[in-house]
Amino acid sequence: KLTHRALSPQSIVVMDPESAAPHLKIFNWQTGLREREGPTSSGGVTATEHIDRLVEDAATVYLAPESHSIGPNDPIAMDIFSLGTLTYRIFTGEPPATTYLELQQRLREGNGLQVSSTIDGASESLRVLIAYSTCPKVEDRPESIKDFLGFLHDVENELKIGRAHV
Repeated sequence: KLTHRALSPQSIVVMDPESAAPHLKIFNWQTGLREREGPTSSGGVTATEHIDRLVEDAATVYLAPESHSIGPNDPIAMDIFSLGTLTYRIFTGEPPATTYLELQQRLREGNGLQVSSTIDGASESLRVLIAYSTCPKVEDRPESIKDFLGFLHDVENELKIGRAHV
């Protein structure tokens, strides 16, 4: 029931990167949101708007397009979008765009980020994961983090199979 809403490389630290089991720590929770629970709660949320104003400029290319608008937004869909842009960064070694305006253009042109424009021979599962999770339309993204992780599992399996054949 906790979402970040502004995941980016600027909010993630790799702890013990040289160890056999490095792990991640997420910080910069000023954009975070916790869903209210309890018998008196209507299940609503309270959160700050203007998320884009609470992050570094370099982080804006990892934010969901709806984070720049006022109004109720699906915080899980926002995190899924950011996870898609982070996946793009991890596999390509490049940010998804250099500016927020460039990101918007790339999303419109490809209906989501197209990893194949940066990586020749990107696997089908990787192309699907990144394009689907960075779709500009919220309703066209995976419905849950569990769904996102299922797509990521497909990518991992494809990579394992590819290594077995080498």
